[in-house]
Amino acid sequence: MNLEELHQCIKSDPCLSIIRTETGETPGGVKLVIQCADPNRLVTRFSVDVAGVTDTPWDQLRAVLHGQRDARVMTHITRIVGYYSQVHNWNKSKQAELRDRQKGNYSVPDIDNGQTGGGSDGGEAV
Repeated sequence: MNLEELHQCIKSDPCLSIIRTETGETPGGVKLVIQCADPNRLVTRFSVDVAGVTDTPWDQLRAVLHGQRDARVMTHITRIVGYYSQVHNWNKSKQAELRDRQKGNYSVPDIDNGQTGGGSDGGEAV
């Protein structure tokens, strides 16, 4: 599917609209920001690199945009490594670190008695 075919498919769906076009990740590539205003869901926006979906059939892409299918064709970007990067490019160790950070358990055990918390110097109050 080329850019013109994708544009026509989006135009034919009453829930979908193209918000803007951007420069794609590949040289000369195009990225579309597509909004889905499906009455059964919240309004969602997707950034779709046209070069990345040329081999994807329209019915599968439409299902992703409507929330009926997992968005594996979409990109997950985060800033864990100090700059924004695509998670699928990371090694398994870095992806595990991201999952651990998302759990949000940042407590530090007390060294003296294994208790969580701290701030005590171990002395008695006078």
